[in-house]
Amino acid sequence: MNLNTLSSEPLTSKTGRLAIALYPNTMTGMDGEKTSYYARVINRSRLRQEDIADDIIASGTNMSKEEIVRMWKLINNAVTCRLADGLSVDTGLGLLRPSITGSFDSANSEFDKKKHTITVQYRPEGQLRELMSSLTPVIAQGNHVLPEITSVQDKSLPPDEADSLSPGGFFSIRGKNIMVLGTAGENESESPVGLYFDNTEEPEKSMRLLPSQIYHNSTTLLEGIIPQLKNGIYKVRVATKYCGKKGRRTVQEHCFAKDFTVSSM
Repeated sequence: MNLNTLSSEPLTSKTGRLAIALYPNTMTGMDGEKTSYYARVINRSRLRQEDIADDIIASGTNMSKEEIVRMWKLINNAVTCRLADGLSVDTGLGLLRPSITGSFDSANSEFDKKKHTITVQYRPEGQLRELMSSLTPVIAQGNHVLPEITSVQDKSLPPDEADSLSPGGFFSIRGKNIMVLGTAGENESESPVGLYFDNTEEPEKSMRLLPSQIYHNSTTLLEGIIPQLKNGIYKVRVATKYCGKKGRRTVQEHCFAKDFTVSSM
């Protein structure tokens, strides 16, 4: 795929196949009802700008990895500035537009960071939608050992601040197969395994907790101290090699869908 002619060249997939796992819907199967299942794409890992730059170089380019990453960051900065000015941006893969979530009590209400969030909405463009619709789903039968975060709570905050995280507070994360586990003998600081607090606006402010920094680390519950996060909007993500009694070689990830605000007083 030529980066300079993205809008005129079709997007391509390396395999054309998308791995999917099925999970039982806990809201069905009661009173004799037939149990239904929902699907989730098996996310093997999370790639960074450097990884995509390696893909571009492998496909053939005169640019170095450093040049690609530097240009990418310049583009991201320019796009972010335009979004902050209230403009929508067509990236070629999709349309980004600034948005506000949360309801207001009246037409004269003011913005409240405890109730409202400024975020960015994404709508994929035609080429990307066409590519995704052309993929062949491959359902992994019987594979239910995948991490899934079902709730995130900062126990240091009152219930009405459930959308916030406080640096130094006490987190409690519940889910399935979320034990943060690496391969025996590997250096945990060099491994991608960990509990991540991803800053959605400024990735360089993101932080990771190593397995040894999580006080309670089990398959269904993670507890510990929230790191000293800077102000911003964050997502919580777990990356682990846990796979029942036997660990896996590759990292599996799950990112909780909800956004959390960090705002120091």
